[in-house]
Amino acid sequence: GSFSGVTDPMTVANFDLQGGTFTAPASLSISGSWDRSGDASFDPGSSSTIVYFTGMTTLNDNTTTFYYTDIGGAVVLNSELHTGYMQIQNGGTLDANGFDVYDAGSWWNSGTFTSGGGAQTVHFNGYGNITNGLNHFNHIEITGAAELQGDVYIDGNWTNNGGSVTANSYQTYFTGTTTLT
Repeated sequence: GSFSGVTDPMTVANFDLQGGTFTAPASLSISGSWDRSGDASFDPGSSSTIVYFTGMTTLNDNTTTFYYTDIGGAVVLNSELHTGYMQIQNGGTLDANGFDVYDAGSWWNSGTFTSGGGAQTVHFNGYGNITNGLNHFNHIEITGAAELQGDVYIDGNWTNNGGSVTANSYQTYFTGTTTLT
């Protein structure tokens, strides 16, 4: 079956999509786990759809792309995260748990981001601003155009695959063993 046509904000504790198609409303708040499995399909709705993660959330979904991800609670990844825009609010936490994050727009972090180390990479594959506070990226890859809105700290590698970065007056600090490619 399918679920669509909701225009009012929707709030759920646990989101578990096991079949059919779910089209997101303009505002979807999740306070518990996010699971999508099998042939289930998540349609992120319009480019103005915001998915708010407001509680302790575990994200289990390798293929869903969110247009706008807003984290005010604590999110732990158990799969990759694909988003158009990322906002980690003051008091919010994103623990990548070693999984890659793909961001096609801006990255605004006034909370806490933890990479989980290893090969974990944040891929900037669109155009947007990067603000990460004093949090460290493990590895980053730039394939789009990024503009720094604060200093950036990188513990691992910086890979530029045809992308561009405008530093403005901000600095990039390499705090580990870094390879620039």
